[in-house]
Amino acid sequence: MTLRPLLLVALALVPSCITINGNSGTSSNSTPLSQASSPDGTTVTHKLHGSLSKPKILSTETRSVERSKFGVVSKLLEPALAERTGVEAWRGVWISDVKADSAAARAGLVEGDVLRTVNGVPITSPDQLGSIVSTTLTPGVPVLVEIDRWNSKDGKAWLERLTVSVSPDAHTSVESSTVSRLLEVNDSYARLTGLGVAPVSGADAIAVWGDPAPRWLVTGVRLGSPAYLSGLRLGDVIQTVDGRTPQTTAALNDAIAARIIGKNINTDATNAVVVSDASIAGRSDPIGFDVKGPLGNHRTDVDVIDDLEDDLEIYVPILFDYDSDIARTKWSFLDFIFQFGMNYETKYLRSATRAPAEVTKWSALPFGMFEYHNSPSRTVWTFLWFIDIETGK
Repeated sequence: MTLRPLLLVALALVPSCITINGNSGTSSNSTPLSQASSPDGTTVTHKLHGSLSKPKILSTETRSVERSKFGVVSKLLEPALAERTGVEAWRGVWISDVKADSAAARAGLVEGDVLRTVNGVPITSPDQLGSIVSTTLTPGVPVLVEIDRWNSKDGKAWLERLTVSVSPDAHTSVESSTVSRLLEVNDSYARLTGLGVAPVSGADAIAVWGDPAPRWLVTGVRLGSPAYLSGLRLGDVIQTVDGRTPQTTAALNDAIAARIIGKNINTDATNAVVVSDASIAGRSDPIGFDVKGPLGNHRTDVDVIDDLEDDLEIYVPILFDYDSDIARTKWSFLDFIFQFGMNYETKYLRSATRAPAEVTKWSALPFGMFEYHNSPSRTVWTFLWFIDIETGK
């Protein structure tokens, strides 16, 4: 049991009969598909970035590369710095630090030098210097570097141009690059089952799985939808649809089209769905799926229902407020400024497992004297504002 701050009591006075609509989202945001390593240490990871409308496969290549380095920290020779140090602006870079026992230190470079050129190439910025050193020079192979340095004697000072030889040190860095492949999806599937799927074949399939065989990939699952409740998740690869191998679009199209006819569904979502096999038309049972994905093999049934985009909102000032769609339901009754009545909300959360994740909130009596919160990880009952009874799961 815990004593809550009085702030929570104050917050209870805020009216909550105003409904704010939000995007229900999908079951998860991204998931790994495969990873491969080559003998040279290069690793390629393929990850699905999920979406019901614009999913994509991100292929990231990570490798260890030996680069050159001087061991200096430099600054841009802006006009203010150039005037303060008595040199010409934008001509070279100001050396603000030389690392101990570095290639630059062994060559005699010191703080305050102005580095002008590397192998005859004029230097104008720290980024340019870093790029030239790391990408064009070879560790251990000497290069000529021109610097300007202030000298003084007998009260006189002059800027001296020096040429020194620098043998770059070796530095191993981990570098990566990412290629994005946009996948094509059929909006009708998502609007009738909550399932986003896209075909992957040819070069894309070779890159991800090592062979060109076509695959149907689950690219998104709408929260609270039949597909979500059945346990389908991002990254699943469809093995069969109603017992048929989905090598082409026909198996999935036919399965959905058969239920559209059997259930007399007639919405805008059906426009792009055409049945190619009239003999299976008229089925009204759920679609059978066999899938294999990051969470393992899974066999399940997914129902086809009317347009999942539909939602309902009813608002009677002070008395009643109701807002509901496939992913969540929220209502309040007699919930004016003093929260005299009741509030209820339930919504689905992104689930990292095949079990649906749902959270429920309930409050009743004046000023929130009773509250109930239930989530996949814990349940909390609150009485008289400050008495909490919590149960972990």
